[in-house]
Parts: sequence; C-alpha cells; structure tokens
Amino acid sequence: MRRTVSIVTVAACTVLIVGLFVWTRSFRTAPSEYASAVPVSGVTWQIQPDQTQLDWGMYNESGADLLFGEQMALEYQKDGTWVEVLTRLSRRASERSYTAIGRECPDEGSTQGTFSLNEYPALRAGTYRLVIPLDSGQALFSQSFVIS
Repeated sequence: MRRTVSIVTVAACTVLIVGLFVWTRSFRTAPSEYASAVPVSGVTWQIQPDQTQLDWGMYNESGADLLFGEQMALEYQKDGTWVEVLTRLSRRASERSYTAIGRECPDEGSTQGTFSLNEYPALRAGTYRLVIPLDSGQALFSQSFVIS
C-alpha cells in the first residue's frame, strides 16, 4: 500500500513539474493595453535583437523632452493586430515591479538602453515592437523589428 502511494505521489509530482516547465516555456499573449495610447511622433529608433536582449536607442525630434521610466512592453503582431507578449509567469509589463528610475531623452537628443528577454519564453519568428508608456497617456512605440 505504501509503495503504491509513493509511486502515485512521485508520478503526480513529475506531471506537475513537467506541466510547470511546459507552461513557463509557452508563448502567450494578451490584448495590447496601449491600443488607445497616443503615439509620440518625431522619435527615431534603432533596435538590435539577439537571443537574450534587445539593445535599443532612440533619437528625439518631437519638440519636447521625453521623461519615462523602466517599464517597457514587448508586443507581437498577430493577424495584423498588436498583442502584448506575456512573461513566463503570464505577467504583463504593467504587472511587473520596476526600480523607480526616471529616464530622459531631451529634444534633439538621444538615449539608449537594453531590454532583457530573460523573463520571456522563446520568441516566435515574427514582427515585434517595444512600447514605453508615458504618464501623459501617450506612448513611445518603436519601429517594428523582425525576429526570425
């Protein structure tokens, strides 16, 4: 009897562990939270994707200084619509915690940074963009980039 209980317990734990592994590796999306955000015009982006991060840079010709935080969302173009890519734990960018560090990109100036992909499952081949929400209801939308 004890042996049967032990075998069932080990089998159940194995199934749970395998299920958790598969779940955290799954590519999941949710509708974009930024569909109604007003895009800031006059910002030029450069993005270099690799396996673990996105190196990005922006040049601001919008006519105003841009102030933003560390929050960035990764979006994927699915059937012509932008959807947010969820982290391995199914979290949106707005649900994650961030260090309260402000960033600035002055008018006629530039800034650069890195967006880590460590919390995300393996990305599908396709078209992506970064989104930086601003307090004003506006957002910085990067130009789209392709991951193959």
